[in-house]
Amino acid sequence: DPWIVREGDTYYYMATLGERLAIRATRDLTRLAEAKETVVWRPPVTGPNAQSIWAPELHRIDGKWYIYYTAAAAGHDDDAHRGVFVLENASADPLTGTWIDRGRVATARPGIDGTTFEHRGKRYFVYSPYVGSESDLAIVAMTNPWTVTGPETILARPDRDWERQGGRQILEGPAFVKGPKG
Repeated sequence: DPWIVREGDTYYYMATLGERLAIRATRDLTRLAEAKETVVWRPPVTGPNAQSIWAPELHRIDGKWYIYYTAAAAGHDDDAHRGVFVLENASADPLTGTWIDRGRVATARPGIDGTTFEHRGKRYFVYSPYVGSESDLAIVAMTNPWTVTGPETILARPDRDWERQGGRQILEGPAFVKGPKG
């Protein structure tokens, strides 16, 4: 679950590490492997976000940094106890400053792989909720970078053969890509 974002002339990279959130910063993507890993957060020993730290995404929203990540509750490393959580940092540099835990995004269902984007002045949250035996993609409006509002809408279900292999039928890892006409 790699993620990379550019701010100014610096690229910030994150990936699933399991027990921590870390960022690598570089101005030269060809040297990403040499970039120092800076651990910015470790999960608590107990609580709803204590284990299985997955799919981190770093976003710059309204002058602050946010990390969206998947985690499971202590003692319950299963789909029913998994969700997307948010950290916030007001520093100009995401490698410094204090990361504030904004908690779990209060989605309608447990799920993974949360992301956010703004379109036509409105912020949205998209994630992969567990719907029966499927992992679908759902979208919901946001009032701020950690609060969803209104009903969720299922955008897509796993309907391709390669998405319907094994146990859970999986469609995950949403990303917003702005087209050339907006």
